[in-house]
This record gives sequence, C-alpha cells and structure tokens, in this order.
Amino acid sequence: MVPGGASGTASGIANSLFVGNSGTGTLNFTGGRIITDNGFLGFNAGSNGTATVTSGTWNNGSLGVGYSGTGTLNIKGGTVTDNNGYIGYNAGSTGTATITSGTWANSNTLYIGNSGTGILNIQGGTVNTYWGNIGFNAGSNGTVSVTSGTWANTTLNIGESGTGTLNLSGNGVVTVANGKAFLNLATIVGSVGTLNLGTGDTAGTLNAAFVMGGNGSSIVNFNHTGTFAFAPQISVQQVNKLGSGTTILTAISSFANSTTVSAGELDVNGSLGSNTVNVHSGATLSGSGTMHGAVAVNGTLAGTLTTGAISGSGLVSPGNSPGILTAASVDISSGLGFAFEFSLPGAPDYSSATASGNDILHLTSATPFSGNLTTDNTINIYLSNANAGTYLGGFFTSLTDAALKDAMKNAKFVYFVVSEDGSVTFNGIKYSTLDAALISIDTIYVTDATFADGTTAGSEMKITVVPEPSTWAILLGGMGLLALGQRYRPRMA
Repeated sequence: MVPGGASGTASGIANSLFVGNSGTGTLNFTGGRIITDNGFLGFNAGSNGTATVTSGTWNNGSLGVGYSGTGTLNIKGGTVTDNNGYIGYNAGSTGTATITSGTWANSNTLYIGNSGTGILNIQGGTVNTYWGNIGFNAGSNGTVSVTSGTWANTTLNIGESGTGTLNLSGNGVVTVANGKAFLNLATIVGSVGTLNLGTGDTAGTLNAAFVMGGNGSSIVNFNHTGTFAFAPQISVQQVNKLGSGTTILTAISSFANSTTVSAGELDVNGSLGSNTVNVHSGATLSGSGTMHGAVAVNGTLAGTLTTGAISGSGLVSPGNSPGILTAASVDISSGLGFAFEFSLPGAPDYSSATASGNDILHLTSATPFSGNLTTDNTINIYLSNANAGTYLGGFFTSLTDAALKDAMKNAKFVYFVVSEDGSVTFNGIKYSTLDAALISIDTIYVTDATFADGTTAGSEMKITVVPEPSTWAILLGGMGLLALGQRYRPRMA
C-alpha cells in the first residue's frame, strides 16, 4: 500500500500493491523490478492513485487503473506487464493511462472502460494486447487515442456492450492479428463503436482485414488532411467523410447503411454498398469503383464510378479529364447541373472509362431523366481546343434522338475553351467563355457503343463548333465576338 507517495528504485514481490487505497497515493518507479499479484491505482471510491514508470519492470497478475476511484498510469520507459489490465474497472471509476515510451504488455485482456470510464493515450512506445476491449460492459465508456507508437492486438473490440472510441492519427499504428483479422465495432444491441481515422489532422495506420459492425451503432469517420488510402473492408451502419483530405477506399467490397461525404473527397476505387449516399455542398464523391445505391449530390459527383440513381442540386462531372461515369438515372428536379469536357473530335473511346477523350454520363435506365431539363439545370461544356468540328459525348441514353433532344432543349448551356489567359478554372485548367452562338447542340444515334460492360445502342449528345479555325483565331484575339454573335444564333439542330 502506498498511502502517500513513494519514489525510486525497488525490487520485491507483493500480494497486492495499492496506490491510493482510500486517499491519494503516488508511486514513481525509476528502476528495479516489482512483482505483484494485483496492482490498484485508485482502489476505493473517492481515492486517487498515480503511478509513473520511467525505468525498470513492474509485473502484475492484474492491474486496475481506476478500480473504484480515480487512477492514472504514466509509462515513460521501462516495462509494465499483466495478465489482465483494467482502465476504469467499476461503475463510477475513472482510469487514464498514457504511454510515451517503453512497453505495456497484456498477456490476456486490456479493458479500456470495463464498467467505468477508461482513457488510453498512446503517444509513443508499444502496447501489446491479446484481446483489446474498449467500452466493455453496458454503461461503460472507453476512449483510446493513438498518435504515435504501436498498439498490437490479436482481437480488438470497440464498443462491446458500452461506448467505445478509437482515435487513430499522426504516426500511430494499430494492428489486429498482423492485419489478418476483424476490428469489431458495437457488438451488442445498445452499444456504440466509433473508429476515427484522423481527428482533423493526418490519419494513422490501421492494419486489419475488416472493420465489422455488430448489432449496435457502428460508425467510421474519416477526418483527416492530405490523401489517405484505406484498404480494409468495411461493413458498418455509418461512414462519414469529414475533414479537408481525400480518402481512397480500395477494398473489393464494403457496405454502410448510410454514407455521408460532408467535406473533402471520398474516392471509391472498389465497391461500396450503401442504402443512402449524401454528398454535401463543397464535398466530392469520386473514384473508379461501384456505388451500390442512389446518390444525392449537393456537392460534386465525379470520376468513373458506376452508381444508382442520382439526385440533388449539385454538379455531375464525369471522369478525371475526361472519362465515363455510369448511373441508372438522374432526377433533375432540384436543379442538378452537369459539366462535360471534350478533347477528341468525333466519337469518344467508349471502352475506356478513364481515357475516353470526351466525358460521357451513361444513363442506363429506360427512363434516364425524371423530366425535361430546364434553365435551372446548367450544362457546362469545356472544349480543349479552338478547332471547328463535331464532338460526341455528354449524355448517352437509351432514348430516341428526338426524345433526348427534347429532354435537353430547355437546359442552360454554357461554353468554354482552353485559354492560357482564361478567367475560369476547371479541373486545374484555365478556360475562356465562348458565345453560345458559335456552338450548335444536336443528338446522334449510335448503334454500337462498346462500353466496358458491353455493347449497346443509344442516343448521344453531339456538339458542333460552327466557325472555321481562322475565325477562332480572331475570337481568341478578343475581336469579332460581337459581329459573330449577331451572325450566329444558338440552336438545337
């Protein structure tokens, strides 16, 4: 028992060591070796016990940090071992463990929030655990923050029956069975398990095969700066993309009941099933994979994804300068807008979603539009050069030519061409605006468009640049716009 305080180097064997039994106790361990059956920091309610290990070895059968009172363990060097470790053991207790250097090894289980409140901060060093449990019993609350160092587990549960949170950021590394096992979230009904990859800064490293949600509320938050590739498969209730960075999901198959992209960019390069996907204003959903579900876009939908129905008031911008995005249909009733890049005269390369030459929004439903587009639906056309000619791309549907033309005729078209002195930037390229009188919009029926998923026939948007190249030279020199604007009129041919 350490009723007041003790410091220095010690060696010995004890049945139980109490630091803060009913009052306040302090242990500063700077060397030697102590072997105890049980170690308690903050044993009784109202007590407060603190142990700081900077060197030496402390071996325990069980170690309770905040047993019924308040306990604090600081590992700044040396080694602490136990069969079972408890941070916040009983209801009403609070335990905090901070590791900045050295090793904490649990041969069986480490409970962070067993029935009380447990906090584990790994800021360096190593924590080795056979079974890690954050928020074990109902009513418990456990939080682990790993900003540097390593936490290695054979099994890891976040929110077994209580509330558990794992914050992984910076240089922190969390490993589950050498990256070959599941990280479990919210196992029991009523539990809450949250995995935060980044806390507004860079994300740490998670080595696991799968992030699996149970019967409680399971949440994965990507909240980081920079670009972060995430390989484990996911099957949880909620995925949230927060923070300014870009998250790249590469797993072959993942699932979330609901996915929300609130900020930054979420790239799905594998497969993500989600009952609902919401892209907020200022955020982007992109990638080259498949979204199994509808997408509500109030920000930007880009890339070469395959999605379900699209709705919202945001922007659909296929490809990555340029490319093909495939969707079932679009609901244009809330003012959805579109952006298409054209760099290849004539037909695009339908077989290459990433290098098609011209952007295509391939709508596969027999009813591709919820109705006819209106002036609330802006279609931005970005041309890569000043050559007159015809370009195919934009919308590709199963409609007849006449039906597609009718669907587009009342939309608001805006035209741009690449220009070093341009005042408009799109996908990192400068553009100047063009008078609509220089462009005509029509449709064409294509009988054998061979997309990556098969050959199909359908109607496609056709853009014709009217003037000859000599006229373009005058226009780009800032002359003749007014005269040509009087001569030509926008038309749906």
